[in-house]
Order: sequence, then C-alpha cells, then structure tokens
Amino acid sequence: MRDDLSAAYQTARKPAWLSWGSGMRLAIAQNEKDELQQLKAPEQQIANLMDRAVDATSAPVVSAYEARIEMLERQKIVLAESIENKHAAEGTAGGLY
Repeated sequence: MRDDLSAAYQTARKPAWLSWGSGMRLAIAQNEKDELQQLKAPEQQIANLMDRAVDATSAPVVSAYEARIEMLERQKIVLAESIENKHAAEGTAGGLY
C-alpha cells in the first residue's frame, strides 16, 4: 500500500515539476530576447544618426552627431560586456553544483 501511495504521489507531483522546468526555460528565453533587444536599440539609433550625419550640411551638427554615435557605441560595448559577464557568472555558478 505504501508503494501505491508513493507512486500516486510521484505521479501527482510530476506535472508540477515539468511545468516549473518549462516555465524556467521560458523565462530564460524571454530574458535572452530582452537582452538582444537592448543591444539592438543602440544599433538602430546609430544607424539613424549616421544617416542624419551624412545628410547634414553644418559642421557643428555633424560633430554633434559623431559625439552621440561615439557615446552610443560605448554604451553598446558596456551593455554587451555586462550581458557577457552575467552569463559567465551564471555558467560558473551552474558548474559548482
């Protein structure tokens, strides 16, 4: 009888465990998607500013666009390094257990 209860208990718990695992995978996938979108935003802004800089006729305006592009490039690098470091730390923690 105890084996029957144990089997019933394991059967009842299995769907919850599976749904938790799929929920975690979904959360990880969503997080990765958000990170990619964060990286794409500066790239889109840079492309727009480059188009404006090419069309600009005033030297101060072109300089302002170039300064903004440089700032966005640095922001993109910092964001990419931050994401890379976060994933490296997660991998290290996962390897300890």
